[in-house]
Amino acid sequence: MINYQGFVMKYSLVLILFVLPTLVGAQSIGITNLKAINTAKDDLSPRVFKRNKATYLVFSSEQKNRKADLFKSLITNVDNESTLDLGAVELFERNFNRTKGNSYPCFSKNGDQLFFTKTYTKNNSKTILYRKKVGKKWGDFRTLPMYACADQCDLAYPFLSEDGTALYFSSNMPGGFGGWDLYVSYFENGYWGSPINLGPSINSEWDEVTPFISADTVLFFSSDRLGGAGGFDVYQSTLMDAYWGAVSNIGTEINSSANELDFSHYNTKQTGFFSSDRAGGIGGYDIYYWNN
Repeated sequence: MINYQGFVMKYSLVLILFVLPTLVGAQSIGITNLKAINTAKDDLSPRVFKRNKATYLVFSSEQKNRKADLFKSLITNVDNESTLDLGAVELFERNFNRTKGNSYPCFSKNGDQLFFTKTYTKNNSKTILYRKKVGKKWGDFRTLPMYACADQCDLAYPFLSEDGTALYFSSNMPGGFGGWDLYVSYFENGYWGSPINLGPSINSEWDEVTPFISADTVLFFSSDRLGGAGGFDVYQSTLMDAYWGAVSNIGTEINSSANELDFSHYNTKQTGFFSSDRAGGIGGYDIYYWNN
């Protein structure tokens, strides 16, 4: 369990030597607009999903006259990460998308669990729903017991750790440091525990959203805190001895004067995805592929 109290300055040198070079300072990052899937509306939250021998990019979009639903596109060149070739866009599951307002999918490593954000049209409130594969079909929609404040606050942007024991997400629940904060819930003894705020080394008086954990040790997220390139920027922090280290902006190779969300890695740490409403896109938020 992460303890954010008492973080000490001795980790600063470690951050400089080992954390920042993971992305910041890279001079050869190529960025590609994934025009095969982007539309004039918002396209967000790209996640890789593997089923049998097929690999898909699953994302949320408002295309096909739908209000934020989950779609998928087959990745046809999985053995070559220098580029990303995508197939036709289709609904994630024909019998899955019974209601609209679905976004920000997150899958377990074996692909049999799905967490995602549900936005309700009536009041625009958000919560996180869960489905589990039962045979070849997805089971019923479920909320988790830890979401006791769902009628008083919003919960969104889930990300499941690689080992499946920690669920990171963002919420504006009471008791945070301001706006939307990042939280984690641990799966222990068959239950998801109460949300734990990641603390002041991560959260600010501004909004922190769209968490992604690389190798269960490096946290990437977006924030509109002061000092960024503009709007929401991507930041990172490394977990060391149960403490989250100092937060650093990953730099203008990814961040722009617009908003950057949904940063993630693909198979290796040298490629990945993010969403942005930067100038030059097709419209709204577009999904981009980065290659270091």
